[in-house]
Amino acid sequence: MRLKLEKNLIEKTPSNLLYNPKNTPHNFQKKPRIAQRVKIHATIYSSIAEASRILKKSSRTIRLKLDDPLNFEYERLEYHRHIYFDEYAVEVDGQFYSSTNSVVEAGLAKTTRQVRDRCRSAKWKNWLLVKKGRTTIPRGSRVKFADPK
Repeated sequence: MRLKLEKNLIEKTPSNLLYNPKNTPHNFQKKPRIAQRVKIHATIYSSIAEASRILKKSSRTIRLKLDDPLNFEYERLEYHRHIYFDEYAVEVDGQFYSSTNSVVEAGLAKTTRQVRDRCRSAKWKNWLLVKKGRTTIPRGSRVKFADPK
């Protein structure tokens, strides 16, 4: 009963007064689910979750077997690489690096976290994060924007 009353109240409220717009998904529903096609025992599954349901094995077990280079029965057909902090290039003393990880590989820092911290620190003025695909530099920012390619 309470849910019906709340629904009626929301429907009667003008949309400009609502925090969340009516009839539109929000939170995690806006982003599409990312599925990796996998091949297990010569059968192709559209996702790890589907393989887990059909084979009655946990998705963690399936992922472990997919990551095992010696297990040829489990194969990823599509691999989704998550983009976290490597959406930034880095400029150190005028030298450009394609990602925070490439700065670590060059031996200038121990971890990618250290690279990000140095770029955000006022002490390390010659270290800048470079946002890919932007052309303007916001005032007072420690992030430099690169030309789109």
